[in-house]
Formats: sequence, structure tokens, C-alpha cells
Amino acid sequence: MQLKTYQQATLDTLDAFFARALATGPADAFRSAVEEQEKLARLEGRKPEPKA
Repeated sequence: MQLKTYQQATLDTLDAFFARALATGPADAFRSAVEEQEKLARLEGRKPEPKA
């Protein structure tokens, strides 16, 4: 089955998150995932989502 681009990107992000969570813990993995998404948003010219 062929996944859509956003579906594959989501699975890639989850895979990276779980791999990092096993190595460094969930808090650090989440922080790293958020930082990566903010960096990508800036590179693409999008405004990053506000931090809660």
C-alpha cells in the first residue's frame, strides 16, 4: 500500500520519537521533536505553532 506524503512523514516522525524516547526518555524525545518541527517550519517560511 502506498502512503500519502503526510502519512509517511508522520510515521517517520513517530519512529524517530520512539527511538529517541528509548535512548533518552520521553521528555527529551518530545522536546527534540518539537524543536525539529519548529526548525522545519522556519525553513519552509511557516510560522511555528505557539507554545502552550
